[in-house]
Amino acid sequence: VLNKPPEKKLESVKKILVPVRPIPAALEKYDFLRKIIRKNDTTLKILGLATDYEKDADLLKGLASQLNEKLKDDEVEASTYFKVGKNMAAEVLKIAALMEADLIVITATIDSSFKKFFAGPYTQYIINHSRFPVLSVKPSATSTQVEGEQYTRGAFTQKMPHYN
Repeated sequence: VLNKPPEKKLESVKKILVPVRPIPAALEKYDFLRKIIRKNDTTLKILGLATDYEKDADLLKGLASQLNEKLKDDEVEASTYFKVGKNMAAEVLKIAALMEADLIVITATIDSSFKKFFAGPYTQYIINHSRFPVLSVKPSATSTQVEGEQYTRGAFTQKMPHYN
């Protein structure tokens, strides 16, 4: 789903912010993005997000490494950063403003209490407060949230812990 603020024109997509959280399906959005990247001279900023550095650092570094390898294979210019904090959605919007992003691409998370009907708080905050277009990519039905289960999608395989 693409959400675009009414005052923002989406004429070109040259700078894309891709936040990566330690969740199942964190890298699925790249497969979708490849088409957009190929049609534009796009630069990606990969932002690894963690609320607890000790718990999430290794997993995020692994995800970033997998994504950077894919970007290298596709000859896509990208830079990777990590941010630790409490309100990750607000951090995403701050960084989008600093880089003057043309597009923010997030994995749309679902609120676990009403799985089929509502987006989770991270997704809602970004969509409701962004001054930039936001592309929300829904995880595939094959994504799993079972602790310790192997998660596989496309070229990415990662042992994923359970996070809400």
